[in-house]
Amino acid sequence: KGNQLLSAPIQLKINGKLYTVPGKFQVVKTTAQAVYFKTTGSVANLDFAIDGSVEYDGFLNMNFQYAPKNPAGATVTDLALVIPMKEEFSKLVTYFKPGDTRAYSGKLVKPFVKDLINHPVFWVGDAECGLYWGADSLRGTRIAETENSLVVSPAANGKGAVATVKIVDRRFLLKGKRTFEFS
Repeated sequence: KGNQLLSAPIQLKINGKLYTVPGKFQVVKTTAQAVYFKTTGSVANLDFAIDGSVEYDGFLNMNFQYAPKNPAGATVTDLALVIPMKEEFSKLVTYFKPGDTRAYSGKLVKPFVKDLINHPVFWVGDAECGLYWGADSLRGTRIAETENSLVVSPAANGKGAVATVKIVDRRFLLKGKRTFEFS
């Protein structure tokens, strides 16, 4: 409780460039159990809308929508979530192997590469806390190279790690809204 796991804000990698999505962050509702929020913004010819909630224990749920700013569409070659983590919270990993229902845990050896298609779940942390990422499915994504749909690599400064979760890895013309839900 109270640990800052990230070394910087989560960014989006769009067509090879990193962006912090500018926009309007709005708290929609607050209860004893959770805070509900909404944010919208535009970057790289794409509009983004995120509806989410953060529960009292840190559990985060997000509905991530992306659409072209131009009604004629926008070409997207790659789109990924880039999650920078502090060194002290990037020592261990839990994951599933393709075709297996058992979870595997161990020391995080970077780079760590994983196929998220069959089990879109992973955890990175230390012995006391960490970052869990999961999705019921990868509906709303467009991933061709599934074997490296998650890559956890050393941070550029050598301290910590960067988890990159692919949403798109093959060029296509985005003509409408797509939704990707994750926790």
